[in-house]
Amino acid sequence: MPLGALGGGQRLSYGARAITAGGLLSLPKTVFPGAALVGCEAGYLNATMTGMLAAEAAFEAIGAGHQRDELTAYPAAFEQSWLHAELLKARNFKQWFKKGRTTATLMTGIELRLLPKLGVAAPPWTLHLSNPNHARLQPTSQCARIDYPKPDSQLEHPQSDSRTFGQPPQQRPDRRTVAGGYALCHPTRVEFHRP
Repeated sequence: MPLGALGGGQRLSYGARAITAGGLLSLPKTVFPGAALVGCEAGYLNATMTGMLAAEAAFEAIGAGHQRDELTAYPAAFEQSWLHAELLKARNFKQWFKKGRTTATLMTGIELRLLPKLGVAAPPWTLHLSNPNHARLQPTSQCARIDYPKPDSQLEHPQSDSRTFGQPPQQRPDRRTVAGGYALCHPTRVEFHRP
């Protein structure tokens, strides 16, 4: 669709979506009576493969006359799939980053590049977080309020007006007021939101 057709348009709604970031270590139970979770909703991040596995399990269950019961063949098929093997290899990725960028870069390189070259399909260790993620949350009363600018309906902004830019890590501000706006840290950029 040409950008000109979108210019001056009005947003009707906003949305956000959270995906499971813990990989294999944070997958929920994916089947329950009459339903199954696939793709991002289940935390697999591969809707096509898990959709196929769930469809095959459902087809077999319907063919056998089953209704409203758990598709136990679906999680079993997942555990035998290449997708499970892929998630098993990368299961420590998120946990390494809790230990710092340098450690994470080194260890994920070892796990995902070096070990396979040595004939080790998946790391022989599994990292577990000592505290659950929700324990790191703070009440909103303890956080600085961020007033985001109202949407201006422009599709593009000139580079000089950009609200994001890259900076070396040592120059990145933490979450505090900077130059009349709020700075939000991101691993690869800093965003300034003008009040």
